[in-house]
Amino acid sequence: MTSIRSVLLPRRGWQQAAWLAAVMCSQLLLLSASAQSCQSARQCPFRLLAVGDSLTKGAVPSKQLNHPYSIRLRALLKKKFKNGATPVVTTAAYNFMGVFQKAQNDDGQALDTTLVPLTRRQLHKAKQQGFAYQWVVVMAGINDLGAGDRTAAEIMPRLVEAYSLALASGANVLAIPPFPNRFVSRSSQNEQERLQLGVLMQSWVAQQPAAADCDQPRVYLLDLPSFWFDFWSMPPERRAELQDDKLHLTERGYDLLAWQVFNAISPRVPLQGCWCRDAASSSRRQGRL
Repeated sequence: MTSIRSVLLPRRGWQQAAWLAAVMCSQLLLLSASAQSCQSARQCPFRLLAVGDSLTKGAVPSKQLNHPYSIRLRALLKKKFKNGATPVVTTAAYNFMGVFQKAQNDDGQALDTTLVPLTRRQLHKAKQQGFAYQWVVVMAGINDLGAGDRTAAEIMPRLVEAYSLALASGANVLAIPPFPNRFVSRSSQNEQERLQLGVLMQSWVAQQPAAADCDQPRVYLLDLPSFWFDFWSMPPERRAELQDDKLHLTERGYDLLAWQVFNAISPRVPLQGCWCRDAASSSRRQGRL
């Protein structure tokens, strides 16, 4: 019978035996560390906060229902994580809300809240509960442009305040510019201000410093493709498929928006979901992917 020793070792004495033992020990340690890492990732959910107005809430006026993009986004993130990491997508959104415009609840009652206080409350609540968001997605401003008749120059500093709160918490930020509001004319000053707001957002994001290391949060701009979101120019049949009224989306439209958000953040989200850190760690390292 061939011995195990004769199969594994080329009969060169105790040096080879010691070397083989060291290699096997190292491999076992690596496997053990890998298993612990995977277990840690499964126990630490990937957390994303979607904050904004009725478009974030997913309002579909013709059906009197809400279908937020966060529903499909969570499903896409869950499919991405191969090792069972649990994505948690929280929606904090109100009808009619903006950076100046106060929110309304589903009964039409005015609420004393706007984008910045809402963002601050959600981040503070997360900290109190001992976790941090890895991403904060912000979409607001269309109500300030429309009902509020505000200019892009007035709106932008308030958006920056919301972005800065999220960045200070350790989250990455995805900023979504408002898409067309067809309740106003395409040639109106309101539409020109919407376009200008997009330019200001793009300029501000471009001016932000590049990440110094992998733990530093970043801000990104979601450039929505005109083929799907330029509701002024698209064929009527495609517009009817994606836009419910002259502003809000259909359920398919919100699902499409979820795909755009997912495609923007997915390359920057590791498969293990996140690295577990408690909310008491430094804000520079908190929740960073």
